[in-house]
Formats: sequence, structure tokens, C-alpha cells
Amino acid sequence: RKITNMEGENPPIQDIQPWKAIDTVYTNEKAGMDSVDKDLIKRVIYEASKDSNFFKKDEEKRKQTNERIARLKEKLAKVTEDEMKRYHATVRDSIRSAERERHLSRIWIHVDMDAFFASVEELDDPSLKSVPMAVGSIGMISTANYIARRFGVRSAMPGFIGKQLCPQLALVKPNFRRYKEKSEETKEVFRIFDPDFESGGLDEAYLDCTAFASVHGISGEEIAEQIRNLVMEKTKLTCSCGVACNKMLAKICSDKNKPNGQFFLSPNIAAIKAFVKDLPVRKIPGVGCVTEQLLNGFGINTCGDVIKNAHVIAAVFTPLTLSFLLTSSLGISTAFHGKKPAPGELSRKGISCEHTFTAKEDENTLLQMVGSLAHELSAAMASESIEGLTVTVKLKLSDFTVRTRSLTLLSPISDPESISRIASKMLRKEFPVKLRLLGIRMSGLSPIAN
Repeated sequence: RKITNMEGENPPIQDIQPWKAIDTVYTNEKAGMDSVDKDLIKRVIYEASKDSNFFKKDEEKRKQTNERIARLKEKLAKVTEDEMKRYHATVRDSIRSAERERHLSRIWIHVDMDAFFASVEELDDPSLKSVPMAVGSIGMISTANYIARRFGVRSAMPGFIGKQLCPQLALVKPNFRRYKEKSEETKEVFRIFDPDFESGGLDEAYLDCTAFASVHGISGEEIAEQIRNLVMEKTKLTCSCGVACNKMLAKICSDKNKPNGQFFLSPNIAAIKAFVKDLPVRKIPGVGCVTEQLLNGFGINTCGDVIKNAHVIAAVFTPLTLSFLLTSSLGISTAFHGKKPAPGELSRKGISCEHTFTAKEDENTLLQMVGSLAHELSAAMASESIEGLTVTVKLKLSDFTVRTRSLTLLSPISDPESISRIASKMLRKEFPVKLRLLGIRMSGLSPIAN
């Protein structure tokens, strides 16, 4: 049926298909999602959430971002010709400064376990390998296997959205103790190649393999292959590797040939610049949804666009933002491990865990969840032999507003009973409340004395 408005004219397409205007992270491609219909995902999300508090909150965020873009454009319009010349000069100076930090002789490998949580569940229950499956709940998905990804199901997506995209989706409850066991097995492999490797969580790590390559007379590509083979032998799980001259490029490369693959970026300036030129700005680690939208508002979609329009960024954003975007878009990043903490010092500032779920208001249920979180957090602290002075409770309400409540103690704690008691006391003061996320964080950390 032909759709017309009251004047008999065809209405704008967005009036017929309002989901087209939705800008959602769920359409950002993850490995295994190349052929997914992004419009379908947008439509499902729109239909499932158009009357919800989530949708209203999201609309408000989009409105605020658009208003911010408008203000920045007004600021740009007021820039004089002389000022713009100075911004061009600033960019040239920034590029020269960034190039002095470029290191081409290092060999970095980023190892990323493939659909880690889901793969562990498939290892323990092989019947899950042949069905679309995600680890998580109706409230939130932690990760999805590659079959589920073909339907558009992915991590950080509410489970009920996943079910609408894929009605046959199997949801499996997370088993973090098991994931930690398998993660420790991967770390035994990583230490062979870099005793000082940097962990990016349970499922990823950064390895500086420069010394190993020099001692053994082998290439980064050969080392990556050895790592993948040893991880498979040790854990019966696959991983993907990115090989490049710095940490950022290695991370981006590890996503190129997933799953169970590797990608090598030649360490020469021409190859690096060609690689990053058409890379979407969202692929830069540290660029989130809002920054991406702000840049897109100025027609800046790729790293190549950042270089071409760096004078615009200099005019409307902070010097820190200019430096970060410019350096990253040139393919320049950290090429050495960070400074090690001194004895008795800790590299991390805090440790936390949180769970997302369908909105709940029963007080006993919420208090039981605090107890569960406290035990999970205590176990994580015990694995690192740390304790903390400050307990923070994070609450996300049913209308998506977030509250945090903190209490600093006279002496540090790490046992689940103490954490649970203090967190429960803070939560009770918020009753009655309807929550969809609950989290506990410990900060003011120190090593356990004994």
C-alpha cells in the first residue's frame, strides 16, 4: 500500500521507518557479524524499547549530543582566518611531536580469546556448539557464540533483545569461577613469551615479544602462531592475535582475522598509514559512542578524516583530545610496558563487579544479590592478595538513573561477610527502590600484609 500524508505527498522516509534514526552500539560489528542486517537490529530495538525508560533516556542523550554538536559548530563559525592559521600550525607541531614517539622496531602481540565465555561453556557442554547461545541473562548478555552473532546477537546487549533477534537463542548463566580457571591457563602460556605481559581482562592480553624474538631469532608472525597453538593445546580454546609495532595497532589487528586467526601489520610508516587511513574512528581504543557522534557531526568518520580535518578538531575540542586523536590516527601509540609499581604499591586503583538484570524491587532478593556480589568480589581480591578501605555501591534504577554510595573504613577488608554487611547497610538506606543493575567496588587498595 502506498503511504501518503494528508496532502497526498509521500512523507519523509524517517516518518515511515523511525528506527532508521537510531544510533546504537549494537550495530557496531564484532567478529562474526559481517553479514548482519543492521536495519533489522535497529527495528527490533526500536519496537522493543520505544515506550520504555531506556528509550526515553537514550533519546535524551542523543538530543544532548546533537545540541553539543550545534554549539561546537557555532564555535567553529566564529573562528577567524588568523585563528585558523594558528590551528593549522598547531596541528603541524603536534604531528612533528607525535612522530618523535613512533617506534617501528618493537614487536607487540595482542591476544584475544575468541568468544571466551561462550567458548568455555561450549567446551564444558559440546551440545551448545550447534545452537545459537549467549552467556548472560534476559537483562544483559556477556558474550555470544558465533552462531548467535549471525543473527545480530552480541555482548552488552539486553537478553530480551537477543531473544527477539533470535527466538531460539539459548541463554546460559555465567560461571565466572570457571572462566577465571581457563584464563589462568592462558596466562601460563603468555608468560613464556613475555613475563611482564599486560592483562586486559580475563580474555585478552598485550605481549611485548621483542626480546623473545631477538633471543630465538624468529618473527612476530611465528611467535603469534606458537601462542595460538600453545593456547589451544593448554586450554582447548582458540584465540586470535594481532602483530604490530605498538599496543594499539596490535589490538586493532587482532580483530581482523577472527576467530582463530592472526594478522600482521608491517612495521613501516607507509603500511601503517595506509592501514589506519580508512579505519573508522570508533575502532580507536578509547573512542566511545559520544566522541564518535561528535566527530561524525563534523564529517569525521575515519582516521584519514581526522588527519585531513585536524585543524577543525583543534578549533573546537581540547588540546588533549586533539593530541589523542591525531596520534592514534597516525598509528602511533605506546610501544613499551608501563612503569612497574614499586614493592608494596598496586597498579590498579579499584576492583569491582556488577550484575545487570530485569528490574527488581523485592528487598530480600536485592540483599541476596549483594551477598552474591560480595563473594564474587572477595574471590577476585583474594586471587590478587589485596584488600580495600572504601566500599562503593552502584545502583542503576529502573528509569536508568545511576546512584553511587560510598563508605571509607578505618581498616581495610577483603572478606565477603564484611563487604556484604557494609554494602547491604548502604543499600537498605535506599529502600524502597527498583533496580536493574547492582554493583560493588573496593578502592583504597593495598596488599594483604600476611
